[in-house]
Amino acid sequence: GQAGPPPLHGLQLHVPGVWGGTAPLRIRYVLPRGATAAIRVLDVTGRQVRAFPVDPPSSGGGSVEWDLRGERGERAPAGVYFVQLIAGEEAQSRKVVLLAR
Repeated sequence: GQAGPPPLHGLQLHVPGVWGGTAPLRIRYVLPRGATAAIRVLDVTGRQVRAFPVDPPSSGGGSVEWDLRGERGERAPAGVYFVQLIAGEEAQSRKVVLLAR
């Protein structure tokens, strides 16, 4: 069998696949040392719901918390979202389903 694609130079994104309740969603990431990046939350149509700047990590990893709200403070409705980690020309995406709350 063939191996999967090579890892993206240490770029890693970790989010739960399903999220319920009202607690903030913790988005964990790993970046190459000194890399600058951004995390975006997109709805199922690809529209940006929220963006988080990511400071270059000294230890290689960190996290941000999404309070389940959009840029203007409105609550994100239940549904499918994509969390995207972008560093330079590389990106990783993970799907998360927000349950009704």
